[in-house]
Amino acid sequence: NFFVFTKDPTGEWSDPIELDQGGIDPSLFFDDDGKVYLTTGGGTCAARICQSEVDIKSGKRLSEIKPLWNGTGGSSPEGPHLYKIKGYYYLMIAEGGTEYAHSETIARSRSPWGPFEPDSRNPILTHRNFKASPIQGAGHADLIQAHDGSWWAVFLAFRPASRMAHHLGRETFLAPVTWSEDGWPIVNGNGTITLRMDVKTLPQHLWPETSTPDEFSQSGLNVSWNFVRNLEPSRWSLTERPGWLRLKGSSATLDDAEAAPVFVGRRQQYFDSEVATQIDFQPRREGEEAGLALRMNDRHHYEFGIRLGADGREVYLRYDIGGIRTVAANKSISAGLVRLRIRSYPEIYRFSYAVGDEIFQDFGGVETRYLASEVADGFNGVFIGMFATGRGRDSSIPADFDYFESKQVSGQLLEAAIVKEQATLPPGYTVFSVETAERGLIKNYPFVTRLSNDLPPGVIAKPGIVYQRYGAREMHLDLFQPKGRGPFPAVILVHGGAWITGNHAMENPFAMELARRGYVAATVEYRLSNEAKYPAAIHDLKSSIRWLRANAVRYNIDPNRVAAVGASAGGHLVALLGATNGMANFEGDGDNARVSSVAQSVVDIDGPVTFIDPGNVEKEIKGPYDTNTRFIGGTFKEKPDAWREASPITHVNRQSAPVLFINSSSYRPFQQREEMRNKLNALGIVSEIVVIPDTPHPFWLFHPWFDSTVQYVDEFLRRTLQNRER
Repeated sequence: NFFVFTKDPTGEWSDPIELDQGGIDPSLFFDDDGKVYLTTGGGTCAARICQSEVDIKSGKRLSEIKPLWNGTGGSSPEGPHLYKIKGYYYLMIAEGGTEYAHSETIARSRSPWGPFEPDSRNPILTHRNFKASPIQGAGHADLIQAHDGSWWAVFLAFRPASRMAHHLGRETFLAPVTWSEDGWPIVNGNGTITLRMDVKTLPQHLWPETSTPDEFSQSGLNVSWNFVRNLEPSRWSLTERPGWLRLKGSSATLDDAEAAPVFVGRRQQYFDSEVATQIDFQPRREGEEAGLALRMNDRHHYEFGIRLGADGREVYLRYDIGGIRTVAANKSISAGLVRLRIRSYPEIYRFSYAVGDEIFQDFGGVETRYLASEVADGFNGVFIGMFATGRGRDSSIPADFDYFESKQVSGQLLEAAIVKEQATLPPGYTVFSVETAERGLIKNYPFVTRLSNDLPPGVIAKPGIVYQRYGAREMHLDLFQPKGRGPFPAVILVHGGAWITGNHAMENPFAMELARRGYVAATVEYRLSNEAKYPAAIHDLKSSIRWLRANAVRYNIDPNRVAAVGASAGGHLVALLGATNGMANFEGDGDNARVSSVAQSVVDIDGPVTFIDPGNVEKEIKGPYDTNTRFIGGTFKEKPDAWREASPITHVNRQSAPVLFINSSSYRPFQQREEMRNKLNALGIVSEIVVIPDTPHPFWLFHPWFDSTVQYVDEFLRRTLQNRER
């Protein structure tokens, strides 16, 4: 062990002064009599926690190394700190190892050499019996007294991304400390902590944000960047191509356990984040590779980059899991600069790329858990950054990186919104979003990929349009419009979520693709059952169609070709919308009352068409917690007429719209859809059922099922929107 010192932390530091005592987690204590003690873990004496007196000027020992304490019986006593507070010497240590049983314990004595009496409340900090907490592994603590006299504990812990899997590594936490009447520290009242604690805060001090994106315009790399081991200075440059970071690949790779690979990375700070870069790299021979990497250690990392393939330059995704290397995907790309992007979510990384000014193309995903400490070992967490290699020899061409951007993405903000919305839902219900749907699918369908939210060429986006007001309440839609003369057919898209959760923006990728195919597509907000009961939602959708027709000239819409597409609960609503064409009692009191709300074609994606089948009626035993009961505003026994009225199958008549039912292969009430199709067909109205094999319920939100779903929708609308009157 050694230490360095300075009078100015931002200036020069002394040469190392070696200490004549081994062990881990060395800690210096400066007593009020001028003596200095070195306390260590790791068992360099007869106990696991050992101590000696040292000369602070020379580092020499002034006493024997003596045993202090073995802790309370937990494994791996370590991380010792000695304090003198009100006449007592307090020895605080970590026990249990840097895992889920981690804890902090404390003992005290009138002498710095002991004997030490443990606190009867030990451990004073742990979450080993608090498995539901989002914070685990709390320990390795230090006590701090602030300038205002308040006491605090600074300690390490980690946040699992899923059950028994954490990949962000140990993070620093702060918790308030009070003192008991008999003189023992109490952390946050009961020895456990939360992400937010109700305490009198210290004065706020905002540290400057590290520049992002880093455009490599400074004379040196900023302090957030790290190398693996000691990278040769000649392997990187900010001056050879000003405004770019140049990396010169060596023979070393990210697989090497001893050599220093050409890698410049920074800690992954957030579960939901995005990193992106633009790279200029033209590999000349096999083995020359460069790009982005996610690194836990030399045996667990993911590489997303450019290399020379059999047909020329290609983008590739390789993962190394426990020394087993697999190329998950590779694809030839054209010449030009390449943008690489990695989006991080709690349980998955998603990769995408773009050549030149093209839109990003999804390139698949890999679960985060293979980089978690429980799989990969270690506790430093994932580093994400840029790399270059020649894989066995020096690269003949450098890789130039234009910028590196790292930020929290909407997913992080959406996560907070999910938590907030979850608090409004009744017990047993989960927020429905792309994020929650993906988390539910990823274990059984690891190949799923999200849809792009990037606007396709030839499409104009007009988000946040108010289509209806109810007093101060505004109803919004996001509109996507094809460029060109038109007029174009129009379609509203209605999201799912059991009529109690969800957001219209979930369907924006679907709307953008329909707009690319020549439709004016609008994703529509409607009032959920927590805000207003049936028939409020159907009134909203009727109003949105009237608004589209009232604004047909402005948005280049053909008012004689207006359709509706909905999924899950949204599928039910559009089926009801189309079945009740021309029925005045479903119009509501919205605007544009003289304008038609007729939907000339409808697509119901995995949505129910009746509430009165035996399975739905049986659900009423849940009472107010049943989604049907919440939507309608009463149980079947209380409101049987409303349950029938809210069922699309009840209203099939000659004015009803053609309906395409697109079904998943998971269990849904298909029989009633067949009955409704037969009713429509008997009246000469087109109705079809398509079942997409091997699909879970929210299939329309993800690849590989999205393209076929859109194709079915497009083909049906083109056939059924011809020559229909409003």
